[in-house]
Formats: sequence, structure tokens, C-alpha cells
Amino acid sequence: VTGLLRRALAIREREVGANHIGEYCELWRLACHIAGCVGGNTSKELDLLLQQIFSHVESALGTDHPHVAVCLTRAVELLKRRRLFDEAEPLGRRAVEITKNVVGKNHPDYATAINSL
Repeated sequence: VTGLLRRALAIREREVGANHIGEYCELWRLACHIAGCVGGNTSKELDLLLQQIFSHVESALGTDHPHVAVCLTRAVELLKRRRLFDEAEPLGRRAVEITKNVVGKNHPDYATAINSL
């Protein structure tokens, strides 16, 4: 599975450029989906690939972009499935803070973000 993701990443980088954010967002969704399909029991290689893709998303969009919060929330879900609560909590708090700064404290998305903790 990770081999296919790495191949997709290489093809997309070659075709649209290494910093095309849309491609990284799509790869992130795909990698999270695959990780979810295997019950959250990801391999070290898939974990590293997720980190690599997330780094590209964060550097392209900035650390406080709403898409970064979405990526963080998905990472939290995967960590929770693996019962890695101590690792999930700081990422979840960061996602909540980004969401609060983007939409405000009275927005339903902020409430959803808090609920995901």
C-alpha cells in the first residue's frame, strides 16, 4: 500500500510540480483513508509517508490554514483508533485553536472541533 502511495506521490510531483498543494491534499485524504481501512493499524512506513505529506501541506498553506486543521483532525482520528491518546491530544488542541482563529468561538465548526477532542 505504501509503495502505491509513494508511486502516486512521485507521479503527481513529476506532472504538476512538487509544491502543488491540491495534489498533497488529495494524497493526504487517500493515505488517511487507507490507514482507516486497515483499522488504524498503520505501519511505520505509512506513518512516515503521512508525516511527509502533512509537512508539504503545512509548508504550502501555512501553519494556521483551515486545511491544516482538517489534516490534524484526521491524524487525531487515526491516533485514537490506535489508542495513542497522548500523541493525539496536542494535535487535536492545535486543530481546535486553528479552527477558533479562523471561524470564531460561536461557529458550529468550532464546536465540532472541540467535540473531536
